[in-house]
Amino acid sequence: NGSWDWVDFEQTSSSYAYSSLAYQELDENGHLYTVLRGPIASGFQEYSITSATTTGTNWVRSLEIPYQSPTNNYLAPLFEVNETGLQIFLTASNLIKYDSQTTSCPLGGEEGYCHMWLSVGITGSKQSMVSSPYVSIQFTHMMIENGSMYLIGNTRDYVSGSNTESNFTGQKISHSPRYAQYIAIMNNGGGWDGHMVVNEQSNNYQMSPKLVEIIDDDIIFSDIYFPQTSIDGSLINNYSDAEVEFILSKVNLDTGIEWSTNIGYDNPSAYPGYNVHSDKETVSFVVIHPSSGFAKYQY
Repeated sequence: NGSWDWVDFEQTSSSYAYSSLAYQELDENGHLYTVLRGPIASGFQEYSITSATTTGTNWVRSLEIPYQSPTNNYLAPLFEVNETGLQIFLTASNLIKYDSQTTSCPLGGEEGYCHMWLSVGITGSKQSMVSSPYVSIQFTHMMIENGSMYLIGNTRDYVSGSNTESNFTGQKISHSPRYAQYIAIMNNGGGWDGHMVVNEQSNNYQMSPKLVEIIDDDIIFSDIYFPQTSIDGSLINNYSDAEVEFILSKVNLDTGIEWSTNIGYDNPSAYPGYNVHSDKETVSFVVIHPSSGFAKYQY
């Protein structure tokens, strides 16, 4: 009827409140999860995690991640909700703290760094935590599907600066002289069920790929690409005269690329947006045209 069930607020540590919002999502059970980035204190970046429903706030928990050189805040935590609660992916050195409980990295990680998968239940309690040694990948987006965590990122390495290498096996692989983009699957035991180099690009280009959809064992993702981009050794660029291309691709980690579709741009100021959505049948996103505003395209 247009009235408010309840209203609450929380003071942020930033002068611009929106910049403190790290994540917000509603799950299928009507729980609204909100993650606010707090201050840096005693060498830790603090986060506040809140769960609420239409009756008000359910609980508030704290997450603390080491803040130190050379990574500082560059390896931001990733969040996703599913039917069991809030899922968190972290890349951190030595340890993290959730609800004042400390969890340490396994031995063997480069410079003491590791990747952690923290599962928080709908009551706010820690349900599980698994970890894996650092793989020299900056993961930037994740999705939970079929009990596994699907991750995508690139070889921008804030830990040791080896920006063209990956390390999923304990032995570094070089992609020199180019950055590489990676898709990887972490299982609920902390192991890697698969990974794929999805492209290689020009020097010093930091990629920001987005996972769009997981359908069975197939992965749909998108990004903005420059010329000479490849998946499994096959070039996926369509336009030799384009400045950049927005490419939507579907891959299987076992069988390779299934298809890709492209939009070419000759104006570098008119890049397409990253707001890509899927309902498992149709992918929809916004692209910009410099002379006529914007239009929505579906594939």
